Amino acid sequence: MARQEKAQYFKISEYTNANGTTSWRVAGYMPDGTRIRQNFKKKAEALRTLGDLELEVEGKPDPRKAMRTLFSAEELADAEVAAQQIKGQSLAKLVGHYLNLQDRVREKGCELDEAVAFFETRYRKESTAITILNAKAEFLSSRHEIAAATLANYGIGLSLLLKPDPNKFVHAFTIADLEKLLKNYKKTASQRTFRTIFSTFFSWAVRHHYCLENPCKRFDKLPKDMSQIAALSLEESKRLLYAATQLQDGAAVACVAIGIFAGLRPSELRDLKPEDVFKDKIRVSGGKLRRMLKRSVPISPVLAEWLKKYPFKGLPTGWVYKMKAIKKATKAKKWVQDIIRHTSLSFQAERRPG
Repeated sequence: MARQEKAQYFKISEYTNANGTTSWRVAGYMPDGTRIRQNFKKKAEALRTLGDLELEVEGKPDPRKAMRTLFSAEELADAEVAAQQIKGQSLAKLVGHYLNLQDRVREKGCELDEAVAFFETRYRKESTAITILNAKAEFLSSRHEIAAATLANYGIGLSLLLKPDPNKFVHAFTIADLEKLLKNYKKTASQRTFRTIFSTFFSWAVRHHYCLENPCKRFDKLPKDMSQIAALSLEESKRLLYAATQLQDGAAVACVAIGIFAGLRPSELRDLKPEDVFKDKIRVSGGKLRRMLKRSVPISPVLAEWLKKYPFKGLPTGWVYKMKAIKKATKAKKWVQDIIRHTSLSFQAERRPG
C-alpha cells in the first residue's frame, strides 16, 4: 500500500531582486486560510521559517522561536545559564551593576573579590547608633569608684566633642575630626590630657559596639614634654616643710612629708588612708594605678620622725587651698603638678650609693 503523501501548505522559492541580489520567499496558506508570504535574504532563514510553519500546522510548534543573533552557540549557552540563575531579573542590569562595582574598587587599587573579602573579615554591624551627647552621659554614669576630680575632667574633655554637633553619631568620628578639635591646643600636656580622655571614651564605645574602632589609635606620637620636669631646690624644700608646719597647726605636714620623702604621686596621696601607713612602710594601691598595681614604699628614718610628730590622718579638708598657700611660701621659680614627687626622686637618687 502506497504511503499517503504529506500535505504541503507552504513552499520556498528563489528569486532575483532588481539590484541583482538573490532572496528566498516562503509562501502558502494556513489551514484556516490565512495567507503567509515572507521574504528572506538568506536561504537558511527561509528554511528555518518553513520548518516552524510546518510544525505549527501539525500542532507541534517549536517552543523556541528562531531569532537572528550575533552570539555563537557557546555564548548563547552561557546566556541561557545566566538567565536561569538570575530568576527573572534583567541580565543586562546585573552585568552593568557588576561592571560598575568592579570599576569603583579598581579605582582604589584592588579587585572586587579583594574588596568583598576585606569587608567580610572586618565589618561588624553597629548594634546601636548613639549620639555623642547621649554617649557622654552614659559613659560618665558608668564611671564608678573614680575621684570626683577625674570625673570632672572627663566631663570637660568630652564636652569638646560636643561642640561641632552634639547629635553626631559616635561611630562617625574620625581621626581628622579629633585632630581638628585639638589643633588650637599648642601645649603638649594639654594635647596628652585630651587624647587620654578621648581614648578612654572611645575604647568604652568600642566595647559597647557604638563604633568599630578607637580613632585615637591613629594619632601620631606626641613629642616628649620637657616643660613638666622640675624639682625644688634644697632651700625651696625647706621653705615648703616650714610653711606646712605653720599653716593651720600643721594640718598638711604629714601629706607634704610623705610626698617629699616617699615620692607618692598626687593622685596616690589623695587616695591614701591612715590604715595604709605602717611603721616601716606605706602601702600604695590608689591613684592612677588603681586596680592595676599595688606597691609598698619604705619609710625612711627622716620620714618616720616627721610622721611621729605629725601622724597621717588622711588628706586634710581644703587640701587644694592649703597647697596653694604652701606653694606661694616656697617662692619656687617653677612649679609643676608633680614637683614634690620629682624632688623626692632626685633626693632618693642622690642619697643612694653608687
